[in-house]
This record gives sequence, C-alpha cells and structure tokens, in this order.
Amino acid sequence: MYETIRVGDWLIKADVEETRKQYEKDIKDMCECGNCLNYYEAVNELPVQKDQVLEI
Repeated sequence: MYETIRVGDWLIKADVEETRKQYEKDIKDMCECGNCLNYYEAVNELPVQKDQVLEI
C-alpha cells in the first residue's frame, strides 16, 4: 500500500512496508537492477545522519 511521506522538502509516494522488507534483506539477496545498484552505491557514501533519513 502506497503512502505519501515527507523527507525534508520532498514528498515521496512509496510502499513503506515493502520498502522496509527490501532494506532488511541481506545485500546478497537483493536484485541487481540499475535502481538497486545506484542505491547500494549511494548508501555507502551517505553520512550516518543522512542514512537515518531512509529509516522510516
């Protein structure tokens, strides 16, 4: 079920529960699509404070 959430100045429409399930997976079990690969790379570059924004 999609919800609209605010992250800073952004409004994001996301399936929060499904997103949470995907983030809880071991990285070996995740998909290798371009979006996921970009996410993996970006998360490794984020300072801890900004990484916590992704935890809903």
